[in-house]
Amino acid sequence: MRYSTELKEMGGTYIPYYMWECFKSGMYAKSYTLEQVEDAIMVLTSSDIEAKMKKVLKNWPVSSRHHLSKVKSNRKSWIGQAACFLSVKAPDLATRQAWVEITERERRYANDAAGLTIKTWEIQNSNQLYLFSYV
Repeated sequence: MRYSTELKEMGGTYIPYYMWECFKSGMYAKSYTLEQVEDAIMVLTSSDIEAKMKKVLKNWPVSSRHHLSKVKSNRKSWIGQAACFLSVKAPDLATRQAWVEITERERRYANDAAGLTIKTWEIQNSNQLYLFSYV
């Protein structure tokens, strides 16, 4: 099934938003509750956040391809938001608010986990990334 096209000016793989699992699941809701912010804080500060992020790679392959193949985008932010939504249904806006409320140390830990998760995705998709890259 051919569902993506390469955009030279953006880099990475472009997949229309209506095909993203994260969009179809409601990750981009226009509102959120304080409970969802608290839930996102719980995910972002958990010791198993990397496992939660890797679950995104498994469960949302189309969304992952679109968001993680763009090296110049904020991939760490997306994988964190996706992990929060997949784990506790905290929409991206709740996760952004949660990010403001956690400590710098907790942010570094979450960013390190995101970096490792992205590296895992790159290794798993290296043949496709190379095939579709513009050098």
